[in-house]
Amino acid sequence: MQVFLPYRDFYLCARCLDNRRLLKQILECKQILNALKNGGPWSNHCITRTWRGYDGALVSYMNYCILEASSRGIGKFSSEIVNNLRLAYYSCPWSLRLCGDRPSLPQDYFERYQLHLLHKNKEYYSKFFPFYENTPSGYYALNKAGTAWQLYSLGK
Repeated sequence: MQVFLPYRDFYLCARCLDNRRLLKQILECKQILNALKNGGPWSNHCITRTWRGYDGALVSYMNYCILEASSRGIGKFSSEIVNNLRLAYYSCPWSLRLCGDRPSLPQDYFERYQLHLLHKNKEYYSKFFPFYENTPSGYYALNKAGTAWQLYSLGK
């Protein structure tokens, strides 16, 4: 399970994702939100722990993904939902800046997501990010105590 954050700004994150990952982000956000609310098998996953207490920010990220998917004509979203989201989100942008009471983000937090996206689809993502030759892939999530960022490795 992953939430791709190659930028601080959720709008820019949604805009840069390829169609496949954009739709997958909506699904994964719903799974994380469900685990946060109802528990279950994903409730102790490092990504779920990372978003605990920041449900509103995750909903915002998911909604930006829905708006972007709708603007591309992919996914099935009702026009009423999309119009309501447009009114709400384009007038009040959200980003990780609003999650200020967490431990400071590691310096290479966003670059690691950029690198991972490049590994997934170099042709598509090279338009958005420079290639990081010597940076190992991985992503950061909060540790179990929620006091520090931990680097997790990930597969392709």
